[in-house]
Amino acid sequence: MNKKSLNILMLPKEDYPNNRVHLTVLFEKEITERGHKLFWVMKSKTHKTSFTEKNNSYFFIPSFGGGNIFSNIFKRFLLIQKFFLAKKIINEQKIDLMYV
Repeated sequence: MNKKSLNILMLPKEDYPNNRVHLTVLFEKEITERGHKLFWVMKSKTHKTSFTEKNNSYFFIPSFGGGNIFSNIFKRFLLIQKFFLAKKIINEQKIDLMYV
């Protein structure tokens, strides 16, 4: 039986770095130790450039707070940016599975 390494795209509604234990332990550690690759698209206030470590590739969009009408419009543009970034990763990395 051949073991195939999966390319998994992760689209959590989380900021980087995340504090959720199941994301950190289950996905970032356990799944990558089995040879699978994870591609994360996350919001971040501090990270601007993507990086890869231990079969986890991180891609960032800006995180923006606020509750006025202009911030809500800006958040919609960030969702569109997240969509196009995810689409680019799907096409370039031949994603097998997506976690949303």
